[in-house]
Amino acid sequence: MGFAGNISYVVAFRLLGIPLAALLGILILRESRHPPKFVRVALMFVGLILVATG
Repeated sequence: MGFAGNISYVVAFRLLGIPLAALLGILILRESRHPPKFVRVALMFVGLILVATG
């Protein structure tokens, strides 16, 4: 993080693993596909985009 010009990009890419892991768990590991899970993943992704662009 000390070498990055804009820390928000570093944080966003670091935290991008959370929604990606949730989606891969749903798609690959066949975890439950309840609508609230998709809503939570979408909200996390939108939040990450807002952090990266803010």
